[in-house]
Amino acid sequence: MKETKLNIDGVVKLLKIMGEKTRYMILLAIHQQPYCVCQLQSLINASQPAISQHLRKLRDADIVKEDKKGQWVYYSLNEDSEYYDVIVQTLKLAPLSEQQTEKLEEIRLQSGC
Repeated sequence: MKETKLNIDGVVKLLKIMGEKTRYMILLAIHQQPYCVCQLQSLINASQPAISQHLRKLRDADIVKEDKKGQWVYYSLNEDSEYYDVIVQTLKLAPLSEQQTEKLEEIRLQSGC
């Protein structure tokens, strides 16, 4: 991890955003690889509008980035974020369970996205 001085207010804002369970689950998934809304919806068992709303908040905070491929938009962690290292270190504290990881892989393989 590179040594960077971060703004306290920015770190607090980041932790508040990451502190919501659905957003944390989204970040855990997209840390492994990019996923679209429908794939995340299957993992988290939430509605498409709810997932999209969480992704908007994460995007607005510069935590995730979008990559449009045809009609689909895939989300991944924004490696250019000044808080990227903090995000990754935080995600290591409470990773996906083995069952959730298996479900995510199943979703990735079955999805028509």
